[in-house]
Amino acid sequence: MARVPELSIIIPVRNEEQTIAGILRSLARQDRISDCQVIVVDGGSTDGTANIATAFPFVELITAQAGLARQMNYGAQSAEGKGLWFLHSDSTLPNPATVSYILNALQEPGVAGGACHFQLRADDLYYRVINFAVNLRSKWLHRAYGDQGIFVRRDVFSKTGGFREMPSSDLDLFLRVREHGDIRIVAPKVATSARTWQRYGKVSTTAWHIKEWLAYEWNRKTGKIPPPDNSTSTTPLPRQNPKPST
Repeated sequence: MARVPELSIIIPVRNEEQTIAGILRSLARQDRISDCQVIVVDGGSTDGTANIATAFPFVELITAQAGLARQMNYGAQSAEGKGLWFLHSDSTLPNPATVSYILNALQEPGVAGGACHFQLRADDLYYRVINFAVNLRSKWLHRAYGDQGIFVRRDVFSKTGGFREMPSSDLDLFLRVREHGDIRIVAPKVATSARTWQRYGKVSTTAWHIKEWLAYEWNRKTGKIPPPDNSTSTTPLPRQNPKPST
């Protein structure tokens, strides 16, 4: 009988042929990758994303309707692991012991989930300030976003109803996970591409993120956050494992 994986790693993608290999190479270097199930959830890519993903023998590819929350929920339904770890395709994992840290955290009594430290893959003073501010927010305000690699016990994820299709859906999930137990911000960093900041400008992108965060907090405080939408928790589409193109 096949062993149940300790952790299912879920990566939503859509036309990410430029980034998907980086995160999968990082996972291949993890010291406990054999304890993991890696699911790439494709939202209808028209480029080479699927072929690149399936070139990695440990990857399971499934297809879902496009939409970040919808794809991650589909991935969670296909998951077999005791824990779930949601990663973005433009992230990398500098520390090969990241999976070990997450599994150790999830084995602590009373821990419902958590996230990793944040790092932008860019090296100037502005980005270092952003890194410091985001990690300070995680530590003192207990807020984490998807580019920090949110992880959660599978039974807790089911109790929350999963991701909701709304702005800041990752922060929304994280706060609902907190209602079911303790959280841990583990030491390893998830290094994420700075492409958004570079494309739209540092100040504009920072302002947009702050605006989205504050809007979510206000809506949450004033009771305007909608109830969970279980329409995102439907049966995943059939798995597809296309052969890599030659």
